[in-house]
Amino acid sequence: MGFIYCKLRILMAEQNLNIQKVKDNTTLSRTTISNLYNNNGAGVQFETLGELCELLKCDPGDLFKYVDVSVDFYGINHNDRPYELVTDKLTYKNKKAIPISDNEVTLNMICRLNYKEQISTFEFQLNLQFHKHKSSKSKLNVKGVTSPSYKSSVSKLDLPTYIEEYFIKKLKEFIDEWTLRNYDVRETHKLSTELQIANRL
Repeated sequence: MGFIYCKLRILMAEQNLNIQKVKDNTTLSRTTISNLYNNNGAGVQFETLGELCELLKCDPGDLFKYVDVSVDFYGINHNDRPYELVTDKLTYKNKKAIPISDNEVTLNMICRLNYKEQISTFEFQLNLQFHKHKSSKSKLNVKGVTSPSYKSSVSKLDLPTYIEEYFIKKLKEFIDEWTLRNYDVRETHKLSTELQIANRL
């Protein structure tokens, strides 16, 4: 399953517009414009579309693009517990929780990308570090750091920036789901996830 990409950032750049200029020439709030600009809009009102189309002299179809892409992750952790992320859904073969006292784990990952009817795969490592929040007992900080091979492999695929951003979004979701399913995390815990993409060697 793919995703809808908002092309507002591209159209604004073509017409030398920034967020403030769009705000000044419409009744739209800065938050609404920023969400669409950063492709974070959960829903768009017809009135919003109308104002943007009038300002940019375009049709609604020019503002959005459907990207047919799927990202699958597979891997094994340090205790050889297999798990997989298939078409963005997590399924696990082992339900046993890992104690949260084990505050670091390295996952050997395989990424499978299906884009433009072409399938590409690459391998990388993902190091996860877990730390309880100092001021909130119900909050757990999770830091994920990819190996340099992740960035170099993605660069070789020569993907549009918005698909690389989609990778990051899905990888963060993967980290959250993996943590909740594999570690002894209470339901009251809130996760604060940070993802760092290591540079090339």
